[in-house]
Amino acid sequence: MILIIAEKNLAGERIAQILGGKTTRLQTKGFAKYYSFSRNNEEYVTLPLRGHIVEVDFPKQYASWMGTDLQQLIDAPILYLPNDPAIANLLREMGKLSHKVIIATDADREGESIGVEALRILQETNPSVPTARAYFSAMTPKELVKSFDELVKVDHNLSDSADSRREIDLVWGAALTRFVSIMSNRMGKEFISVGRVQTPVLALIVNREKERLAFVVQPYWEIIAECEKNAQTFEAFHKGGKIFDEKVAQTIFEKVKGAKLAKVMKVTTKKKSIARPIPFDTTQLLRSASALGLAAGQAMNVAESLYMGGFISYPRTDNTVYPDPLDLRELLSELGNFPAYKKFVDEILAKPLNPSRGTKNTTDHPPVHPTKVPDKNSIGEKEWKLFDLVARRFLATFLPDALTENTSVELDIHTEPFIATGQTILSPGWKAAYP
Repeated sequence: MILIIAEKNLAGERIAQILGGKTTRLQTKGFAKYYSFSRNNEEYVTLPLRGHIVEVDFPKQYASWMGTDLQQLIDAPILYLPNDPAIANLLREMGKLSHKVIIATDADREGESIGVEALRILQETNPSVPTARAYFSAMTPKELVKSFDELVKVDHNLSDSADSRREIDLVWGAALTRFVSIMSNRMGKEFISVGRVQTPVLALIVNREKERLAFVVQPYWEIIAECEKNAQTFEAFHKGGKIFDEKVAQTIFEKVKGAKLAKVMKVTTKKKSIARPIPFDTTQLLRSASALGLAAGQAMNVAESLYMGGFISYPRTDNTVYPDPLDLRELLSELGNFPAYKKFVDEILAKPLNPSRGTKNTTDHPPVHPTKVPDKNSIGEKEWKLFDLVARRFLATFLPDALTENTSVELDIHTEPFIATGQTILSPGWKAAYP
């Protein structure tokens, strides 16, 4: 039997369904579940984990806050303890029956660590079992089959780097949390938590709040002229901008009030090219999703759901350059099957592909991109909104820059200077697909 270790149940189910098709069978063992199937005359079992199944902690002799020397805590041994007995026991049981193990967790640092955790537990009953790694950046049939046909070695250096971070977080958090809580006499439920990430973030929030509280509100006045030319209305703003002296503002207002004509003093036009956006990395995806009303955590959950469904690529990536092996024409053709994207796809495919590029070119995952258009009625509203965002951003990276003409008109109203500005879109370019 070949055992496949997946990171989550949905991933394990999809892997089994794609590789095993109609032969896939769901089975349970206590509170754990797994999927069995046949492929290429081999029997497979896909065992989904629940994320990390091992937690790091100190030995029990270091549990007392007051009785532990914090210097000793820094150099104390660190234990890796299974926190999911049902899955741990199933791994040991499956290990006895397996003649090969394939790690198919998320293809990143954290996924490698989770896979190696499971492997170490399994090796308690089968220490010499051959192991391999399936790397994929999208849950599509093509990508999954390719990854299992082209297995690579498990990257223990990558998993060790993730474990190093976990150990640093434990030591940092435990030592400093205990120190700060003891020194401030905040023990029990009132302890003060200190962490590698949370404490600097809290400092940023506190400093920003101090700036907010120190801000002095000042009233100001703006003088706006409502103008009309060729039956089109527009606004012109006094060149002084925000005026903080009410008497000065009132004097100017009385001077121009009731004016019937504004004299054009100068007209300036300037063409401006607005560069197309670069491919989505995780940070830019979450930032753009906020415009849809999705908070960062919510957007990532939705993106994970779309990834598991095979609709977008892996959403955790720093890459902003499409790699050469990525079949861009195939991805565009898939989008072209959806009417709302077809005209943009036709325009893009009519010319040689020349997508935009960012400055980050990593080798782990491609930028976030669409892989398959979902049935709009089969997914939630939030899922569709985020998929549409990813699809349109993908299209925009292939379309030309937008071109605008910006006009600035200086007006004289009873010797007071006003400015009116406007913009004409000469060529919408990428903005037609990704406004």
